[in-house]
Amino acid sequence: MKNKTLLASVFAFMILSGIALSSCEEKIYTPLGEGNEVVNPSLDTQLPELPEDIPGELSKVVLEAEIQRLANENNIGGLVQVCWRTPKRKFYCEVAPRPELDVKPDPKCETIFQAASISKTCFAYIVMRLWDQGLIDLDRPLYEYTDGILDERFCNVYPDDPAKSAENEEWAKRLTARIVLSHGTGIENWVSSSGSASEEKIPFQHEPDTEYIYSGEGIHYLQRVVEHMTGKGLEELAQQECFGPLGMDNSSYIFLEKYSSTHAYGFNSSHEKKSQGTSIPANAAYSMRTNVKDFSKFVEALMSGKGLSHKAHEILFTPQRQAGGPEKWFGMGIRVNLNAGNDYGPVWNHSGSNSNFRCRFWLLPKQGVYCIYFTSSNNGGAIGQPLIDLLYPSYTGTPII
Repeated sequence: MKNKTLLASVFAFMILSGIALSSCEEKIYTPLGEGNEVVNPSLDTQLPELPEDIPGELSKVVLEAEIQRLANENNIGGLVQVCWRTPKRKFYCEVAPRPELDVKPDPKCETIFQAASISKTCFAYIVMRLWDQGLIDLDRPLYEYTDGILDERFCNVYPDDPAKSAENEEWAKRLTARIVLSHGTGIENWVSSSGSASEEKIPFQHEPDTEYIYSGEGIHYLQRVVEHMTGKGLEELAQQECFGPLGMDNSSYIFLEKYSSTHAYGFNSSHEKKSQGTSIPANAAYSMRTNVKDFSKFVEALMSGKGLSHKAHEILFTPQRQAGGPEKWFGMGIRVNLNAGNDYGPVWNHSGSNSNFRCRFWLLPKQGVYCIYFTSSNNGGAIGQPLIDLLYPSYTGTPII
């Protein structure tokens, strides 16, 4: 019965998204349409900027006041930045929920935030751009791209148990870009609290491609492979394949000098001011800096398929691995909520959590609706569901987050 329910959910997603799945090694995908049309024609990303206010709906002033109230009610310090788009309107706002902290919001909504794990979705887009160019095969073992030399962090993990070390190395040789981006590596999130700064050995928790386990460590391994095979660092690749083509002039995987006066400071759960995190190295799993204005350009590229072939666009959102229930899956670097059995269509989303920064975005491609929020608060994640209730009160599908 469980398997039947699972298959029914996947089949429903296929119908809603126009995606065909094949169990064969060479997957078959049905096209979204001729040319690079948007998933929902009502969300035409080539149109001029939409108005922030439209008759008959809550005004931006009212919504901004409500977001300020929700942030206060949920004990959020620092700043909260929001972008909300429907087929008819698009507005931005930035609020400082606790005036006593002496944090001033930017009326232009251009403050820079840590985007944390949302970084992974941009990296997946970059990898799919490389796939489109024939530079990477999603199902080829990654160690083959490093001249058959396995990353030393996978080797001799158990000095006192040669057989177990050999198994660890053999499992590492199975890893592919598809397995990594769908979080099926079998590697824990990070082997050390220092994250990518760690040189510690990487043990597998279980055999690759058998279970879901969210892994930043796996993403960082794929980053190292991609950097090796292209001869370019992550930041250069990101500017070349994502930020540059999409006009994301204020986005980066490293802390830029120009951010010194525009980047938010983090606030812990007690509302104590902390750092901007200037020393975080380029890491595909969590180091991206951006704001909602810049990131909205990326979300609209996800909606429309801009910069990708049809096939690459479809692969991004094809359910690759179940991640927490029959409706919840991972595509390639992004969560896919099947949302079967209703007219809303699937929900694509990802969240981020870096120390004292919390953020999330979600989009409903069939509806032509998305929301992005960034916060500079350890408590920032609490505003997600209240924002959904405020901005999309008619929604009755499966939980978005």
